[in-house]
Amino acid sequence: MKYKKNYYSNYSELTEQIRYYSETYPQYFKFESIGKTQEQREIWQVSLTNFKSGDASEKPGFLIDANMHASEISGTQVCLYTMEELLSQIKTNKHYQLILDKVCLFIIPRVCPDAAEYYMRTNHEVRSSLVKWPNFESFNQFQQTDVNGDNQILTMRKKDSAGSFKVSSQNKRLMIQRRHDDFENPEAESEYYTLYPEGHFSDFKPTAKDYVKENYIAEQGLDLNRQFPSNYRPEGEQMGSGPYPGFVQESKSLIEFVCSQPRIFGHLNLHTYGGLILRSPSGYGEDKVSQQDLQVLNHFKNRAVEVSGYYGVNTFKEFRYNERDVNTGTLCDWTFEHRGIFSSVIEIWDVWKAAGLEVKDHVNRYFYPTENELTKIFNWAKKLFPTKYFYAEWKKFKHPQLGDIEIGGWRKERIFRNPPEKFLEKECETVFKIILSQIKASPIITVKSKKVKKLLADTFLVSMVYKNSGFLPTNGSDQAVKVGAIKKPKIKLTLSKKQKLAQGESHLETEHLTGRVRFLPWHTPLGFLTRPNTNECLVEWVIQGKGEIDVSADFQRGGMVITKINLK
Repeated sequence: MKYKKNYYSNYSELTEQIRYYSETYPQYFKFESIGKTQEQREIWQVSLTNFKSGDASEKPGFLIDANMHASEISGTQVCLYTMEELLSQIKTNKHYQLILDKVCLFIIPRVCPDAAEYYMRTNHEVRSSLVKWPNFESFNQFQQTDVNGDNQILTMRKKDSAGSFKVSSQNKRLMIQRRHDDFENPEAESEYYTLYPEGHFSDFKPTAKDYVKENYIAEQGLDLNRQFPSNYRPEGEQMGSGPYPGFVQESKSLIEFVCSQPRIFGHLNLHTYGGLILRSPSGYGEDKVSQQDLQVLNHFKNRAVEVSGYYGVNTFKEFRYNERDVNTGTLCDWTFEHRGIFSSVIEIWDVWKAAGLEVKDHVNRYFYPTENELTKIFNWAKKLFPTKYFYAEWKKFKHPQLGDIEIGGWRKERIFRNPPEKFLEKECETVFKIILSQIKASPIITVKSKKVKKLLADTFLVSMVYKNSGFLPTNGSDQAVKVGAIKKPKIKLTLSKKQKLAQGESHLETEHLTGRVRFLPWHTPLGFLTRPNTNECLVEWVIQGKGEIDVSADFQRGGMVITKINLK
């Protein structure tokens, strides 16, 4: 199947593309299901590496997951772009060959396939899963549906003197939020509106007792990015978190997969939108992170900003939906805090920036977009696309419950939530640069030297030096050591039956090998920092008997190195 640029793939197309890569590039590509959803769709997991140079389980691993929020489908396209870019050029691009020789890239391109499929079919924004949540129906629960039968779910507006919205003075098509000082004649109902997603109430009875419930709107359901064990808070404290971590198959499968892959050193969690690199952690402050781990997290963020042009944001300090609250139970906090994996969120696509607007507050623009911002975005889109691509004119409709309303407004799915198709490939290329920059931080273990010195006719001194020439240490992070997510490197010597170990140990542990990270932050062209040579280690044995020996070295997040030496 030929890869489609500037295109959003549904589940069957995603599956077909994955199968095509598996059949076309068997040396580099394998896939499996890590779970099955409520609607019996497989959650695909791809392993991308050179299997001739070693199994995926033997190499340092890097994880990418996408589309854990149903409407954020451009993350899936970044995953497909990454597969296509690496595989289509693997025979000619030595740089890509080296990466796949040394590292395994684990990709979960669509964490929530049920919800994403539903969104692509209806443009109805459920959050993460089609599992009913809350798992009860409250009175007058609001259901998003296509009430006027035009095969799309847009916005309904109803005139209301107490409404929170009014028509923009700059563009009569646009609704803007009323300010606190919009203190005008409360009888002037025609000036103000209440907005609803298109839909209806499940049990509408506007009696004197129940009429106030007209404005009840159901939540979008479970939020997978509140469903992980790190600082998990239940539904009463954090909306969408469900009754316990891993409540649905999508989050449970992700938890189990990550725990089954102890060599994963880095992780990117792909979301939309905003053009942001959100640096972990989000649920707690930097004082709980070791100095070296904090240096690495900042280093990754700053380099990602440099290669992408996205904004770098400290999530705990600068990305709060509520000033007195933080997001907890997130995937990136869990992978770092419990597994010691360096994790970041990428928020793909920034329509503000595309429209030439300067963003100063990366959170408030979602909740309080200004009249000027919305007008400029509308005008930018109108120059590039037919109006109907991104906006539906307001049309009168007789709602069976709300009476006289109008239906129309933004078609957000290809302007705000995801890039328009013509911009998709460029965004994929941008995020791919971030992915490459972080994969290359891997520990890289090689045998620097192996020497055999003959002591007697059949007695030999074997000396081996292992070297970490990568950026990260073989433990990955200080946090991984702290929580016991990794063990010390182990080296095992295997002899033939005719050989005997005269000196040394056949099973030994060594210290982790540090990488170039040990020089941060003061090692610069203007000031050199000396550090012990802790990125190398020497092992020696005295062996009696000729023949071949096997040395297997497990450097944890640095991977395994297997060496054969012939004593003769």
